[in-house]
Amino acid sequence: MAPQIDGQHPDALGAEGLEERRPLGPVGPHPMKEDHEGRVPLGSGPELAGEASAIDGDGDRRGGRGRDRRLGGGGDLRRGGRLGDLRHHVVLAARRQDGEDHEGTQRGGHDPAPYSARRPADERTPRAPACYARAMGDERTAAMLVIGNEVLTGKVEEANVAVLAKTLFRLGITLRRVVVCVDEIDVIAADLNALRAAHDLVFTSGGVGPTHDDVTIDGVAAAFGREVVRSEEVELLIRRYNGAKGEPVTDADLRMANVVEGCRLVRESALPWPTLVVENVYVLPGVPQIFQMKLAVLEAELDLGESFTSEAVYTHLTEGAIAATLHDLTTRFPGVLIGSYLAFRDPRYRVKITFDGKDAATVGAAAQALRDTLPAAEQVDPADLG
Repeated sequence: MAPQIDGQHPDALGAEGLEERRPLGPVGPHPMKEDHEGRVPLGSGPELAGEASAIDGDGDRRGGRGRDRRLGGGGDLRRGGRLGDLRHHVVLAARRQDGEDHEGTQRGGHDPAPYSARRPADERTPRAPACYARAMGDERTAAMLVIGNEVLTGKVEEANVAVLAKTLFRLGITLRRVVVCVDEIDVIAADLNALRAAHDLVFTSGGVGPTHDDVTIDGVAAAFGREVVRSEEVELLIRRYNGAKGEPVTDADLRMANVVEGCRLVRESALPWPTLVVENVYVLPGVPQIFQMKLAVLEAELDLGESFTSEAVYTHLTEGAIAATLHDLTTRFPGVLIGSYLAFRDPRYRVKITFDGKDAATVGAAAQALRDTLPAAEQVDPADLG
């Protein structure tokens, strides 16, 4: 059974006659399941399935984790050579979560074991609790997994984290963690399992193209203990898309029709390829322009009417001069996230202090409390900053 696609096929792809919008639904023997709290995992929306994973032939993945069901041959996907110490991927923590160590141990001291497709699903991936004790209240949390050797070697400057962070902030979702990992299936699976067990939403970036190092789809499948399967509908899109441009369809092109068994594919008519979503995991491309377009489409689905409000105070004083006051304000206003940022070479002010939270009145009160403690001569009117 092919993955469900939401939305219409563009006329340029010769998709006349297909239904304009199709009901969403999982495919294969892995329907979305409610967690132990009875909550259906958040996670559904469009993405660039047109950059699906590379898989050669029968597609033996690391550790024998399933095979592509349609492709013939016998190409081995295992990577030839690791990147030495880069295998110890970079972890950028927005805020350290209670009960976690530097290796990403989950809350409660659980240390996720390396992925094994033969372990029972209940042991393989513990479900995330319905809520956590969060710094800014009981809001949705998110994590990001950036996948790519090119980022870790400095060949490509990562550009998608800031875009995702700003979008999620606007939607009232707290981005708590960003992990950067190498293009290796087992590393992707282990990192993804740790992140999806501890956050409501996970967004991946990169590794969804037609070349040998695009193994994100395989890593996601391994994390969920599922197969990589061929989507006949995506294959049809590829054939029509290439045909409209007068280009041949190569085996590499058809690899981009490989998806995770049980996924949902969601379409938006302005974009040629669907988004692959597996439970609460959104698989997005690494190309910044396409990442932004896909994320913009996701906003409608992720928007639950929540948002953060933010205020800023600017001062000529040093951070050391206001540190004690800021510490006091964090105690007085526990529902407000207070940040202090040094302006290294801006002659207009020395420090910017931000106040973020869901309750506008409380955020405003916290910002005003700081203004009340600062000498008027040391405050900078935001209107003067342009």
